Amino acid sequence: MNSLREKEFPDIRSLEPGRSVAQEAVGFEALRRVRMSRIERRYIGREMTGKITGNQLVGKPGSNSDGIFVRAAGASGTLTTLIQGNTITGWGNAGIHLQNNDGGATMNASIFGNSVTAPGAAFPFSPIFVDNGATAGDTSIMNLVLGGTSAAQKNTFSGTGSVAGISLSNFNAATTFNLSRNGSAGGTAAAIVIDDNNPLNPSNINTSGGGGTFNLVNTLPPTPP
Repeated sequence: MNSLREKEFPDIRSLEPGRSVAQEAVGFEALRRVRMSRIERRYIGREMTGKITGNQLVGKPGSNSDGIFVRAAGASGTLTTLIQGNTITGWGNAGIHLQNNDGGATMNASIFGNSVTAPGAAFPFSPIFVDNGATAGDTSIMNLVLGGTSAAQKNTFSGTGSVAGISLSNFNAATTFNLSRNGSAGGTAAAIVIDDNNPLNPSNINTSGGGGTFNLVNTLPPTPP
């Protein structure tokens, strides 16, 4: 379990290649007590792993913030993360935000048993936003498992007034988004998300944010050691 109680975290750029980290810093804007978890991968051609587990994250009211933000960027390299058992409230943009773009990096993400509810802004975006690819030259690869058919793996997503209940985006034909079924028999990305999670509004699942398709796979992405 990771503690967020006024800890100091190293600059990720100073870490040795291959080290396992969960850099839980850079908070909800003005909060002195850090309430936001962030992993940001910037070293090209290298690997990074990190776990964000068992935290209670509370955002600053009215802020345009993410509860957990994980980003991979660069021409190559791999980021592998596990986000599990977190309780997130008071978020303004996204409760959990995964972003993989600006190059050809691979992100392996496993998201299990989180509760994302009660946004703190009037017009939040989405309890979870997974964004793969952003520019014409991107060849980003996203390998995602979002919940599962077992009760312990299901995430609970609720965002009153949010633009999207859940948002998954794959930029274009050059970017790859592999979504694990993890027990679901659904034939679309939206159907798998509904089977594997507890979304507040199943009809408000947006998978049309980009022009790329979703590969529905029976395998799971790697997880951190």
